[in-house]
Amino acid sequence: MEVHLTPVELPCGAMTAVHIREKPRSSGALEWVLLTRLPVQEFGDAKQIIAYYLQRWRIEDLFRVSKGGCKVEELRMHSTLRLHRAVTINMVITWRLLLLTLLGREVPNALVELMFTDVQLRVLRNLSAEHDLPSPKDMASAVLLVAMLGGYPPGRIAFRPGSRSCGVAIDVWKLVQPVSHWI
Repeated sequence: MEVHLTPVELPCGAMTAVHIREKPRSSGALEWVLLTRLPVQEFGDAKQIIAYYLQRWRIEDLFRVSKGGCKVEELRMHSTLRLHRAVTINMVITWRLLLLTLLGREVPNALVELMFTDVQLRVLRNLSAEHDLPSPKDMASAVLLVAMLGGYPPGRIAFRPGSRSCGVAIDVWKLVQPVSHWI
């Protein structure tokens, strides 16, 4: 990866342009230019700016899931206080859903008890028996079963489901337990 730092003066003030060019791959090299007001003097500083930028995608996922899975844009409340409370609860659900899918991908062998209550595990065990699948023993298998509750096809076991297919399962979970058990 090539990184070049260039101070730039813009109408909004002084910034540093962090120009990144990845090494060529089969699909070609990616090239980014990130503007920052944070101090960038050396390669280590630039790596930190890149790390901050990469976190942006987690934030984009958070809003995508809150709008798609939790449907926060469809909330109709009669007061600002009620809307604030509803959005707050839905953001916690969204965060848990993103955490669940991230753990299923990044730490597939993690214990299922980290994220699931006894009642939720019973539901997943019943679902696994219904589809002739093994009982959830780790996070990856539990996430797959949650996604199946949301309509993820059992035949796609080779692919790890994401927050979208797990997000559809939110309504199913709400029938199984009150929302407060997700928090």
